[in-house]
Amino acid sequence: MQISNPRVTIIAAISQNRGLGKNNQLLWKIPQDLSFFKKVTSGSPIIMGNKTYYSIGRPLPNRLNIVLSRTLVQHNIKIDGCEVVSSIKDAIALATNYLTLRKLTHFEPSEQPIDSKEESIILATHQLAEHNRLSNPYIEPEIFIIGGAQIYANALKNNIVDRVLLTEIHQTSDADVFFPVLEENQWQEVWRESHFDEQNNLSFDFVDYRKLTQ
Repeated sequence: MQISNPRVTIIAAISQNRGLGKNNQLLWKIPQDLSFFKKVTSGSPIIMGNKTYYSIGRPLPNRLNIVLSRTLVQHNIKIDGCEVVSSIKDAIALATNYLTLRKLTHFEPSEQPIDSKEESIILATHQLAEHNRLSNPYIEPEIFIIGGAQIYANALKNNIVDRVLLTEIHQTSDADVFFPVLEENQWQEVWRESHFDEQNNLSFDFVDYRKLTQ
């Protein structure tokens, strides 16, 4: 059965002045934040722009990596280990199919034919993801948008985001890209967890915001 309207979540780390990065690089590398990101997104589809992908430098394992770029699609440029699409609509559709395959594999493994090598890889990835999810309280079956700033802004503007997971770092930054402002009348904080990173001498919070129903 096709999954309909899966939850779409933005995940990002931002400074007090909402800075995301500079020169296409993260402002800080905080071990707890990197671990949190891995726990939350493992086994799920992730959507990113091509600049975000190239800043990472490789597909992230145990996830369906979807790169959003009209230019790459127009020039028929492929990225090994990733799916390349030209619109957020196509990215959401691809991610939804991925979640459906995982659901079918988990609940009805003997009844689902495998039609291609690509599907067999996806199904095997899902089986590993389900094993990891059993002991991981952070992971939920959802679609994650991981950057960059323009894709965050467009996703929020087009009202396709249900949840925003932020690592809010208690320090201002010299950034050149910034996270959009969340309208107070549209979003509600439902969870916050405070931490301190001794390596970088930074305090920060993990914060979960949910979209208010209109």
